[in-house]
Amino acid sequence: AEVGAHWPRHKTVAGITLYTAAGLVGLSRMYNNQHWASDVVVGAAVGTFSGWKVVGYTHAHPGNPLDRLLLGTRVAPAENGGMALTWSSLRR
Repeated sequence: AEVGAHWPRHKTVAGITLYTAAGLVGLSRMYNNQHWASDVVVGAAVGTFSGWKVVGYTHAHPGNPLDRLLLGTRVAPAENGGMALTWSSLRR
């Protein structure tokens, strides 16, 4: 949905690529006896449905509290070679 909103011409290619990648992850989990097929199918359905709902909500409610919290979060390299998590408040 996000690709279609920003780059409509690439929606089909992105959809095929992303769903194929997710499907391959599910197949690899079944191949390695980590999940049953029903787990993968239900997980895909829950993930797809919740993704649609989140995108729909954020488009209908720009500047919602969750966006303000998460969009101010950044991960950056730290001086000691590790990673630093920073946060800043967004004011709209």
